[in-house]
This record gives sequence, structure tokens and C-alpha cells, in this order.
Amino acid sequence: MTGDQNRKRLLIAAESFVDARPAIQIARHLAGVAVSDIGGLLVERALETDTLPSFAQRVVTSSGSLALLPQASRMRQMLESDAKAFQEQLTRLARQFSVGWSFEREPGDPVERFIHASAKWDWLVIGHRRIGSYRGCIVTIQPENQATPDIPSLSDLIARASHARTMSLSASLPAEEILKRLELTCAELVLIDAARGPIRSPEQIRMLLEAARCPVFIIRPPETS
Repeated sequence: MTGDQNRKRLLIAAESFVDARPAIQIARHLAGVAVSDIGGLLVERALETDTLPSFAQRVVTSSGSLALLPQASRMRQMLESDAKAFQEQLTRLARQFSVGWSFEREPGDPVERFIHASAKWDWLVIGHRRIGSYRGCIVTIQPENQATPDIPSLSDLIARASHARTMSLSASLPAEEILKRLELTCAELVLIDAARGPIRSPEQIRMLLEAARCPVFIIRPPETS
């Protein structure tokens, strides 16, 4: 995997800079040895807070108190700030390791846009903010005795770089069981081959992100019609 001819094109996709940061760190572990180009994709989910009823314009903060949602103009400023920070981190990483880079912004449903965009790339890392500062494990989901090429070597490479242990879940398990086990696992990254299943659809990948509470590395995207 480390030869120049074997290096891959990696897309980092997120809906905020906070979500992108852990994925950028994963890319940092790979940029010098396994990646030739790094892309960034920020998908912006539209939310016109000014048109919401008053009871829906409040959220519960991490401290448990109620706070007003930002107005649409403030939301747009926050999105611009996120895009700038995401692109700056991406260009800094690309320059450090002398790899190609690109950055795009799109509106729409995040997971659906991530999967659609990944067709032009070899690998996809969907960013997700880490919950807490504890160290998690690198989880692979793959068929027993029939590993997808790249998953074992990537898992070991990232685990060594991040000083994390590895853990494997069988892809022969039902998707519901995999999600249940991930909810009970402290994971730092989940690697899957979405082309082989059992987690394939955008909705299943969305549920995987929620259960794992960490970035998801997709070696091959699900096949789309």
C-alpha cells in the first residue's frame, strides 16, 4: 500500500468543522504513506430558523440550560466560518505532506451527498465529533475469513499511529446487532466496506454514525443504481 502507485484518493466529508476535525486527524495518519490526494466536502443542511415557531427556536445546551437557536443570518456566518476553517486545515495538511487537495461545499442531505460524491474517490471518511476525551479503539466490520483488501492494513496503520487497540465485528451479523454492539463500544474510528454490507443504505450509514459516535471510514461506497 505504501508504494506511490498504490496510494489512494481520500475524501473527508462532514457537515461542520467540528465533525471534520477527527477525520482530518485520520487523514494525517495516512497522508505520508497511503494517500496521494485529499478532498474536503462540507455539506450544508439548510435550516431557516427565522421561520420556526417560537417553541422550536430553543435548544438544550451541553450544560442543560435552554438557549435560542441562532437566526438564519447568524447560521450563515457560522457556516462560512466552518468552511474557512475546514479548508485551511485541509490545505495545511496537503502542504505538509505534498499531496494534492480540493475543497467543495454543497447543500443537501449530508449522508446522501457524501455517498454520491465518494464515487469519484477511492476512500471516504465521514467526520463525526468525538464525545469525550477518552481514547477509543479502531473497529473493523468485515466478513470472517474474507477480509476486504486494505481494511486490515489500514486498521493496523491507524491503530499504531493513534496508539489505539483494534477490534473486529463480523459482517455476517445483522445490521441491528452491529449497531447495538457499537453503542456499547468506545470507538475512535469504524472501517467498513459498504459495497459488501450489511450496512449499505444512507439511512443505515446515518445510524452507524449515531451508534459509533466517531468518524466512519468507508473503503468502498454502497453500489447505487
